[in-house]
Amino acid sequence: MSSPSFPFLSLPRELREQVYDLAFKVEPSSRLYDPGTRYTKATAPLLYVHETITNELQPRLYEDHAIVLPIQKPVIFLNEGKPVAPRLKKLPRMMTRRTKKIIVEVPHPKYVRDTYYVKDIVTMSDDEDEDKEGDGDNNSAEGIREDIDECSQKDTEEDDWEDTDDSESSEESDFEGDENLGIASTTKLTRELLSLKPQLPSTKTIKVIQWSSHSDYTRREIENWQSQLSRLTEQWDGIKVEFQLNIIEWDEGFSGACYDWAQLWHRTFQDSPKIRFSVVELAWEDLYKGSYLGRELDPTGPNNPDINTMSLEERTSTLYTGARVQCRPLFIKVWPFA
Repeated sequence: MSSPSFPFLSLPRELREQVYDLAFKVEPSSRLYDPGTRYTKATAPLLYVHETITNELQPRLYEDHAIVLPIQKPVIFLNEGKPVAPRLKKLPRMMTRRTKKIIVEVPHPKYVRDTYYVKDIVTMSDDEDEDKEGDGDNNSAEGIREDIDECSQKDTEEDDWEDTDDSESSEESDFEGDENLGIASTTKLTRELLSLKPQLPSTKTIKVIQWSSHSDYTRREIENWQSQLSRLTEQWDGIKVEFQLNIIEWDEGFSGACYDWAQLWHRTFQDSPKIRFSVVELAWEDLYKGSYLGRELDPTGPNNPDINTMSLEERTSTLYTGARVQCRPLFIKVWPFA
């Protein structure tokens, strides 16, 4: 790996760091089901040039990193999904020690059943990883290589709730109705997340991103989400929870029943200071153009007494916070783009 002479290393450390800023790409996230490193010879060649460079790049590995749990079909996650914690053990120890955030991507069960989400999807299996080399458990280049070898020898499993093949997976739930399915899957998700705590010492944030329509939820489901997310904050010291609902354009505009729905969510979560709740609306027109940039709703906006006499511009600024949110899915597939 090393060579007798390497002119780059004769540069001052400050200049080398500037080169790293330009030439080294930090991987922001990893899918839970992909064992092995995110830093391969193909994706991070600089890491493999010289032992000194490898050691200098150590602090950058998994910087502000997130581990993503993509749940394509909640019913499969609930009925057939294997425990999450053993999968986490297949990831490099450096990754799990340094990961700052867990992201859960999940559609509402009814939204899946109503075919808003693509059913016939193809996901990457674990054995498609080309190179398991990259990072390690200690602060030496040799430690990196040893951890890689250990990780690459671990068995892989199918991503059983990612909907890789429905031929042998039943979509029939043991729970009657979407409401009970939603409540049961949320409760299981909380239990699985808590099981990860011992392996993630640096994790400070859990973000749940759910895709749905406003009419998918019952009061019981909303209250259960609040209860389960509060349980996370109570049983995981120092954790911050974010819950983001992605809504693909209101059918009748942000009015009427939508007012009541948004305010019900807001009232349910307003007494939970450790949970940040937000609703983001995306437009069909933008989605068809390939843009997932959404607008964050302000649930208190409809309470403005002048809402019905406002101009369109004033009304928009009242009903939305002004924040634009990038909602492009990381690993799940959402309609209409497979």
